[in-house]
Amino acid sequence: MVTVRLYGYFRDCVKQREFTLDADTVEKALRQMLDSHECFAALLLDDGASRDAIKIKAYVKVIVNGRGIEVLDGINTAIGDKDALVIFPPVGGG
Repeated sequence: MVTVRLYGYFRDCVKQREFTLDADTVEKALRQMLDSHECFAALLLDDGASRDAIKIKAYVKVIVNGRGIEVLDGINTAIGDKDALVIFPPVGGG
């Protein structure tokens, strides 16, 4: 089981900060969240993307064990027991 941690409006949508999922890739984990929470798609998916062709908004950070999926294998990144999948909305400040 992978541990999922959500921040900002993702946490507000799902109503949980942390939970576990049974998934072996980032894509499968994201699909489970998309299927379970209607609000998740608008927050995560790029304009024009669909649940069938997941494309994450450029400013959303999806991280596996401290590394962005863009430097791993994208949504095809393998995940498993003891892994942490973290999703961040954009962060600003100054």
